[in-house]
Parts: sequence; C-alpha cells; structure tokens
Amino acid sequence: MHSNLPVQHLMLVDDDTDACLLFERALRKVSPQIWFTALHSGEALSDHLPQSLPELLFLDLTLPGKSGLDCLSELRRHPRFEKMRIVVYSASVRMSDISEAYARGADLFIVKPFSQSHLVNALEHVLRMDWKESLRNRYFINNQFVPFTAVSGAAVA
Repeated sequence: MHSNLPVQHLMLVDDDTDACLLFERALRKVSPQIWFTALHSGEALSDHLPQSLPELLFLDLTLPGKSGLDCLSELRRHPRFEKMRIVVYSASVRMSDISEAYARGADLFIVKPFSQSHLVNALEHVLRMDWKESLRNRYFINNQFVPFTAVSGAAVA
C-alpha cells in the first residue's frame, strides 16, 4: 500500500521498547519504504530533532522525564516544526487527556490499539488521511474514528 501523505520519515517516541517493535512491524506491513526512528524519552526527542525532522511524529503521553504533552507544547512553539504532523499515541482514554493534547497542538489522537491488526489499520488510516482538514473533532479508538468534543461524555472503553 502506498501513502497519500508524503511521509518519508516517521518517528515514534515511546518508552516501551516492546511497543516500539510492534509499531515498527505494523508500519513495515503498511509502508515498508518509510524510514522509521524510535526514541524512548522526551529528552531524546529534543536531542534528535535538530539532526532529523520527520514528517510524521507519533508521541506517547507517558514518558520518563519530560512528558509527551510538554514535548508537544515545545514543538508547537517553534516555527520549524509547524508542518510536522503530530499524532498523540497513548493508552489513555480520558477525555481530559485528548482535549489537552488537541489544545497543545496535536493533529490527531490515537488510543493505542491492543492488537497488531488494529495497529496496522490505524497506520493505514493515518497514512491515507487528508491532513488539510482538521481532525480535532474525532479520535481513533477500537479500530475506528469516533467523534470528539471537549464536553464529550464518558470515553468508549
């Protein structure tokens, strides 16, 4: 499958090394030609970005040291990163986390899938998306997009 989004480099920041391996395997099934980088902390992201700028960044919220939300805020303060698409990729289903991620500049929020096939599906969707439209009115959970508003009710588990 080919990507509609011109992604040559995708980066994942997640302190769970097993999750990074599963993510890379899923990405290889979807788009084997994309250059993939895994980092394991917010500090590593800060150190790495001056050398290598991905088109698409997947960012976990729960990181040792600097949190994913802190990283997101820092990135969005710099014009150099304004075209980089940032997908928050988290196990959290809390509406407050989703709302805060969008408030700080996330382009999309994906709740981490529990199966490899769901992760493949999520990556296929992300790589085919029309990034010109705002995606902040929905998030990806349980293998589908669901509506999101800041005053939404209970999360779908």
